[in-house]
Amino acid sequence: MLSLNSFLSKPIKWQQRWIDENVPDWGVLLYGEGYLGCSYPIENIDLDEYLSARDDYGVSEMLLSQDSNISEERIEEIDNGADLNAHEIEMLQRSIAEDDFDGWIGHHCLELQLSDGKVCMYFEGHDIGQGGFDFKYVGPFESREFLLKHVETKPFFALEIHD
Repeated sequence: MLSLNSFLSKPIKWQQRWIDENVPDWGVLLYGEGYLGCSYPIENIDLDEYLSARDDYGVSEMLLSQDSNISEERIEEIDNGADLNAHEIEMLQRSIAEDDFDGWIGHHCLELQLSDGKVCMYFEGHDIGQGGFDFKYVGPFESREFLLKHVETKPFFALEIHD
């Protein structure tokens, strides 16, 4: 059986190939207990596009959907091209993310027992509609707990609670 150090010393592509060859139905295992949660890649949002066509995108309405306490005066300033502050940018990003059901990234873990220890194999899942997820192997983590700490650094993360 393969040792932990031997596995970890190999390149990511080799690790993925090893998983493909040695873990039957690994994709199925990434659902259920293998699903950790999701996050939204805000780096993919083109804010300039939204801000250059504020009326077309309904930027004011998007912001109001996140915080109904924004003053009418501030909404008018925003409609007239005012720069958004950091909080408003975050609210706009959150509104965009909430409306983009297919843009979220799933975070998945496959725990493998090797000859001398366990390793948590980290996959990102990208929605492909009714077909589920297209999984991309990202790399190994020492444990599920370390992987969860990593996922918690992602924008708008939400973790799944398994009882």
